[in-house]
Amino acid sequence: MKLNANHIDAMVTKAFKHFHMLHVLSRKGIKVKDSVTIYISLIRFTIANCCAVWHHAPTSYHSQEVECIQKFTFKIIVPALSYKEALQCLQLPTLGERQIELCLDIL
Repeated sequence: MKLNANHIDAMVTKAFKHFHMLHVLSRKGIKVKDSVTIYISLIRFTIANCCAVWHHAPTSYHSQEVECIQKFTFKIIVPALSYKEALQCLQLPTLGERQIELCLDIL
């Protein structure tokens, strides 16, 4: 379990570094479509790293921490929308749903 927790912490730290880059770009007026592309290619990709290995074992704290990254990102991309509205508007699943999809694809 400790290995999973360390992996999740490292992944979250790395994702927040990409999040900072997206935040800076948003201040410069990046388009929503481009922001979503950056999110999917950098942040969500980082979060999905090895999710099949640790998906079944994270604590609720780590699951919330990982989901929080997406919530923060959506507040940057579409600040006027709630998290649920942003999911619908951007046509993206929650990270928990995405991890389940990835795990099922592996099987």
